[in-house]
Amino acid sequence: MVKTDVAEVKVTLTALEGRMDGLVIAMEGLRQEMMAKFDALEARLSGRIDTVHAELKGQLLAIKWLLGFVLASAVPMALALVRLAFLS
Repeated sequence: MVKTDVAEVKVTLTALEGRMDGLVIAMEGLRQEMMAKFDALEARLSGRIDTVHAELKGQLLAIKWLLGFVLASAVPMALALVRLAFLS
């Protein structure tokens, strides 16, 4: 009777070990799948960040030119207004 119980326990343990091995393999597959998805997401986000960065850089350059133009135009006008104020 005890030998039979021990044999049954061994069979059960062997079956459980097999199931655990299967779970380990499945978990590794899921880990690899998630890593691939994270890598793809990282690549997409990096591309979008690069695009936004380039757009902002272009807009900043346009703002710099506009500000330079405004300042270049404002200084002579301010000087002309000062001259007019003193001539009156």
